[in-house]
Amino acid sequence: MIFSRLVRVAATSLSSTVAPSVYSPRNVSFSSAAARNRNFNSPTNRSGNELYRRISPVGDPRVSIVPILDSWIEEGRSVAKHQLVSYIKELRYYGRHYHALEISKWMTDKRHLDLTSRDAAMRLDLIARVNGIKQAEQYFDGLSGQLKGINTYGALVNCYCRAQSVEKAEEIMQKMRDLGIANSILTYNTMLGLYHRVENKEKFDALVKEIDDSGISFDAMTYNILISSYGAVLDVNGMEKILIRMKSNPDVNPDWAVYNNAATIYRKSGMKKKAIEMLEKAEGLITKKKDIQAYYYLITNYAAMGEKSRFLGVWELFKKNGKVLNKGYMDVISSLLKLEDFETAEKIFDEWESQNLSYDVRIPNVLIGAYSRSALMEKAETMVERVIKKAGEPHANSWLNLAIGYLKLGQTEKAMETMKRAVNGSKSGWRPDPRALEDFLEQLKETGVCLEEVKELIQLLTDTNVVPVTVGDRFLMNLPLNGVNA
Repeated sequence: MIFSRLVRVAATSLSSTVAPSVYSPRNVSFSSAAARNRNFNSPTNRSGNELYRRISPVGDPRVSIVPILDSWIEEGRSVAKHQLVSYIKELRYYGRHYHALEISKWMTDKRHLDLTSRDAAMRLDLIARVNGIKQAEQYFDGLSGQLKGINTYGALVNCYCRAQSVEKAEEIMQKMRDLGIANSILTYNTMLGLYHRVENKEKFDALVKEIDDSGISFDAMTYNILISSYGAVLDVNGMEKILIRMKSNPDVNPDWAVYNNAATIYRKSGMKKKAIEMLEKAEGLITKKKDIQAYYYLITNYAAMGEKSRFLGVWELFKKNGKVLNKGYMDVISSLLKLEDFETAEKIFDEWESQNLSYDVRIPNVLIGAYSRSALMEKAETMVERVIKKAGEPHANSWLNLAIGYLKLGQTEKAMETMKRAVNGSKSGWRPDPRALEDFLEQLKETGVCLEEVKELIQLLTDTNVVPVTVGDRFLMNLPLNGVNA
């Protein structure tokens, strides 16, 4: 049987396991090929891009890029400050904060280039992300008076908001008011976002009034935050008033995110037609390759409404306009499986494998889970076998999904064996999908499995810290003893 073959193949594949990348796809997605297509606005563009092509492949934040920069200078080459700043911005965008900070420090420590207040603000933000808010505060305190202005104060407010440190964010915001530099909508947007996240409507509304009273114009982000605030309580009327106000503002060019946000609110309010209208507007505003996030959101929103043809249309547009990474394949396959379109999901999975991206076992595991929930165990087992051949031992969640499928078919012994394999083969700190584990345990109650076997499994789950002891004890207490063989 396939199941027994899986066990044999897995056992012999561990020595050649190809572990999936431990780094976020976004961190390494800006390949050298993509770098060639970027314009760093430099008169020596070719030289600048060549240096970036050396930096770009170093996706591991534990590997310093300073030797690459030093080597470039030792070769007698030069690099302009504006090129270095563009590298910092690019690396920040792709989440490579450690490397961006290295370039920022190299600019001053090795090249002795002067920092502007914008440069200092970027460095402050990077220090907070890499080394924590305390070091960011120390950096800010050590800045000269010339560099302490709207940019660096605003960056510090942003750091506190990101950490949801309300009192400190408010303290710096008040300092900006006292200095007469609280005149940027960017900083107000940051504070609005903070109040929205901590659900402080009173302060949120008061700050909106302050912006209006001060004569500072809203931008697209302001409108997006306001729309989100109404969306949190599904206040469609309030949201629509904001949309009307936005359209009447000639200085604002809303981006795709505003309309996608509105679409989500309409969808959750059961207003499908209006949701689709908003998504169509959002789709028409995807203009830059950096808008890759837009495709993810549009696919998810269309799929949630069962609009398969529409999200597949977005998928084709996605593939045409940019490089699709693992997350894109994960989203579209998951969306298709929610609509029980196994055939199309399988075709896109085959396409993903053919792209030779880093092998993210979560993608085949989505299929394994869907097959198992539908009791398509031969397909589930075949998929696990493919994972073993490609990446060695599957993720513990793959075995958990198989175990659920076996229970559905009444194959209790096989289910127990597979569940034990999931636990024994899991990495330290494995936390299974709570719903999947609950599904397995609930189904287990309905079987005639020996009580001692159940106790043995629960003991294994608690001993390996997969579930807390209290959860295991509670499960055993709630077992229907009349339905389980003692």
